[in-house]
Amino acid sequence: MKPEDLSIYVVDDDESVLRSVKRLIRSAGYRKVETYACAEDFLSGAVSKEPGLLILDLLLPGMSGIDLYHRLRKEGRTIQTVFVSALEKELDRARTECSQALAFIQKPFERGDLIAAVRSASGRPIPTA
Repeated sequence: MKPEDLSIYVVDDDESVLRSVKRLIRSAGYRKVETYACAEDFLSGAVSKEPGLLILDLLLPGMSGIDLYHRLRKEGRTIQTVFVSALEKELDRARTECSQALAFIQKPFERGDLIAAVRSASGRPIPTA
């Protein structure tokens, strides 16, 4: 899959993280990048049926990243997911509860770690529930 074919959704409550991640992903050649400040905004706004990747913060206002992941899967909306968090404890919980996710990355992350996860989404099949 070419970078321009992958829709990437970034959900994080930190506006500076949203801007910097979007800029980073676009600098790697990916053009379809949408950002959301919370899980509820993502649920109401992201309706694309195209191949996608969700970069998802774990600690969000309202619905948590883990809760969003489970809700999407329950609704049959499988999407490759990269979890990010500043807290190792939360990443460990996500590794246990959401083992089919594509990657688990601790903030602050290295540019290359995030881009590697995004690139792997371009060629990796979506796991089934």
